[in-house]
Amino acid sequence: MAEFRLDTATSFGLDVFAGEAGRTRVGYDVAAGELVVDRTASGSTPVSATFPAKHGAPLLALPDGVLRLRLIADRSCVEVYADRGQAVLTEPVFPDAGSDALRPFATGGRVLVPSLEVFDLTA
Repeated sequence: MAEFRLDTATSFGLDVFAGEAGRTRVGYDVAAGELVVDRTASGSTPVSATFPAKHGAPLLALPDGVLRLRLIADRSCVEVYADRGQAVLTEPVFPDAGSDALRPFATGGRVLVPSLEVFDLTA
């Protein structure tokens, strides 16, 4: 579970399966009012020419200027639930070996992260 408090960023969120050569970006585009999963840099496994893509779902209002995300990631799938199911995205991914980092990101400004909980589901 992650909470992001909007400040000046134009987009923000989490890079999952981040590594030396790639990442899957899960975030919010402020101007578009859209939850986004960007898998254009997810890995080098050739699936199809159309696989590297960016998909979004409308999420026009952020209550109190806070985005709440619940993200579930396993080795081949990313599921994102924003603001208790107001927007949901499920995407297949094929990260490269060693791409296992989780990194917050913000572009065009800053965002505050008052809460970030990570649970290891492999145990």
